[in-house]
Amino acid sequence: MRYDEQRQTLELSVHEVVADAQPRALVAPAFARLRAELGRVVHRRVQRDLAPGQTEVPVRLEREVDGVQCLVRGRADVVRRLAAGCLVEEIKSTFDLDGRDDRPAAVFQVQLYALALAEEGNDPVRARLVIVEVEGDGTREIDVPFAASDRMQVERRLTEVLARHVAQARALEARARARKEAADTIEFPFAQLRTGQQAILDAVAQALALDRPVMLSAPTGTGKTAVALVPALREGLRRGAAVWYLTAKTTQRQHAADTFEAVRRASGSPSLRAVVTRRKQDMCPPGHLRCHPRICPLLADFTARAEPVIAALKDQPLVSPDQLFERGRATTLCPYELMHALLDGADLVVADHSHVYDPRRSRAFEGRRLVIVDEAHNLVDRARDSASVFVGRRLSALEHAPVMSSAMAQLRRDVQRAIDDALQQAAADERPAHEGRATAELDVERWQQLGLEAGMLALRYGYARYLSAEVEAQDPVLEAIEAISYLGDLAADPDPALVGYLASADAPTGAGVGVLCLDPERRLERLHQRQAGVLVMSATLEPIDYFADMLGLSRLDPAVISAPSTFPAENCCVCLVPTVRTTFDERDDHAQAIAMHIAEVIAAKPGNYAAFFSSFRYLATVSRLLDARALGTEVLIQPPGMNEALRTRYLDRLRRADTPTLLLAVTGGVFAEGIDLPDEGLIGAIIVGPALPALSFERLLMQSYQDQRREAGFAYAMAYPAMQRVVQAAGRVHRTPEDRGVIVLLGGRFAEPPYSDALPSRWYERGADQLITVDLRERLRRFWGRPH
Repeated sequence: MRYDEQRQTLELSVHEVVADAQPRALVAPAFARLRAELGRVVHRRVQRDLAPGQTEVPVRLEREVDGVQCLVRGRADVVRRLAAGCLVEEIKSTFDLDGRDDRPAAVFQVQLYALALAEEGNDPVRARLVIVEVEGDGTREIDVPFAASDRMQVERRLTEVLARHVAQARALEARARARKEAADTIEFPFAQLRTGQQAILDAVAQALALDRPVMLSAPTGTGKTAVALVPALREGLRRGAAVWYLTAKTTQRQHAADTFEAVRRASGSPSLRAVVTRRKQDMCPPGHLRCHPRICPLLADFTARAEPVIAALKDQPLVSPDQLFERGRATTLCPYELMHALLDGADLVVADHSHVYDPRRSRAFEGRRLVIVDEAHNLVDRARDSASVFVGRRLSALEHAPVMSSAMAQLRRDVQRAIDDALQQAAADERPAHEGRATAELDVERWQQLGLEAGMLALRYGYARYLSAEVEAQDPVLEAIEAISYLGDLAADPDPALVGYLASADAPTGAGVGVLCLDPERRLERLHQRQAGVLVMSATLEPIDYFADMLGLSRLDPAVISAPSTFPAENCCVCLVPTVRTTFDERDDHAQAIAMHIAEVIAAKPGNYAAFFSSFRYLATVSRLLDARALGTEVLIQPPGMNEALRTRYLDRLRRADTPTLLLAVTGGVFAEGIDLPDEGLIGAIIVGPALPALSFERLLMQSYQDQRREAGFAYAMAYPAMQRVVQAAGRVHRTPEDRGVIVLLGGRFAEPPYSDALPSRWYERGADQLITVDLRERLRRFWGRPH
């Protein structure tokens, strides 16, 4: 819809007019994508034998409504010229030719095309729906009435719909004006700016105004949420774009919501609206996630019943998941669907990364978005995972499909045959394998066809299960056929970072075929380009070139902003001890020396410390050499598979800070990121060697790919991801400007490139070699003895 207030014109499509005639469908993103693609396939099949000029015929209708000149454009699927007049046909796909005849939206659509053709002088005009089987050649033809009385009814209905769109367009225009005016009222919410914050605010604002993506490297304490949100809100309001603040953790979402509320109060802008989202499983009052109106009363007649509730919620400046949950339960309406209904028109949406950057799971959003990605370092692996898929050969779920068993069995046999053929070819080629897996050139045409068949089957299966109200929270049959469909999509994608592979029966996954995304750069770049603006930020964005590449920003001319630490330099002591060796072959020989250095750190000042190890095995090795009584400290050990209750108990113990405590944990684990232990909660972190990822099949391929692409395979695939974990673990120590603490890096590799290249520049003045410590005990004594 395009509205010009000055010229008093409104342009919209036939589909926008027709959408007014049908309730909003609660369709999963994967289903919506498959349905649209299969609809296009059916249209092409029906239209391919028709003469030029008979298909996709442009039509238009012009009406004046309430002083606005309205233009409706569309393309009729088929127009057959007759000896007298014409016949217009609208093609609709179906899985069941004997299904329902009531298709009010489709009938209205073809009647609009007929009305437009009649006004062009093609009378008499006949109208028809052509219902086509998705699978097979069956069709049904349904004549649609278009006599004089029908025309009058269509005309009245069109006028009513256009009047609603005119009112909506005027309301949206008024809202856009108010938002532009509100942009100038947005104020920084806190009375005093921290050091460097004004420079960051100005730099972010300038970059966004110039349509440049922003990379903000900002350590803890910089107040990066506020310095990102304030200029983003201003720019979003000016452009008519909602700001989507994306996080990887729910705790960060609450902080973003609190900052928005502070901005709203400081700015005096009561019209600003924000919605905080939560994952579906946490927004289901019954808890069963069986989303069907016959099973769950919260979905029964949802669209009609929800209208007044949605209107009331839109009057609230900040809607939290807890509010939605309680309101939904009180009104017997699905909180998750209420949440999605509120997103359009919000000024700020606080959500998970997947809402924008995982197309398989993200729902369609009608408006424009200016995206802030917090903790952006997490997006790299998440984007890789979302563009990877594996289809196992067994496909046992398809053996027990509750419906369409013969079609499922046929698909299973076809996929197994394709996998077996590929495995035989790989064996004949004697391809080198690792962990039972080897790269393979997938038969693109074959897998595309299998993917299309699986997509059709997924829709048929989902349709049948929905009609019978037999839906489950997790349906293994649906998951299996959706994976085959997605594999077909990825196999045909020309992105060189997508690599096909085969797994033999010896592989951890068992025999099968898959596609791995080795570098998400191009996929993320395409997603960034769809947004009205992009700002990625983290305390862990070094080396900046690595993250610019991996986050898909290097070719988009990003503005790189590095925020200085606001913490007093004298409150932080970073020591790098290169004399111990932590490589796999050497670390056991140096375990005693590592235990001795941990004891030195604790002896320098009693308090709470965390020592981080690259693996549970090595943690156990060193823990046996530590004597808690001799150290004068309580020792807490993170076990593998730690549950939430034990994690909470450990954190509570550290926060009490009444007894010196040493936590032994793994780098990259639950204690290394996303926890706050300010003041005396943690006065030191000891990191034992870089936590290199396991040398898996995936990592070997990533290393080879990055060697060919950038001649930086080991750095990009191994060293930099390892150092990302190290820096995150070290960041647990300094959470407020008043915190004093030490960061001790044990291991010679920290002093060597490429590891040293990833050490935060805020830790030193001239170079990373400044951190090398010969006498750890003396260095710590001087630091703790310094007055503060």
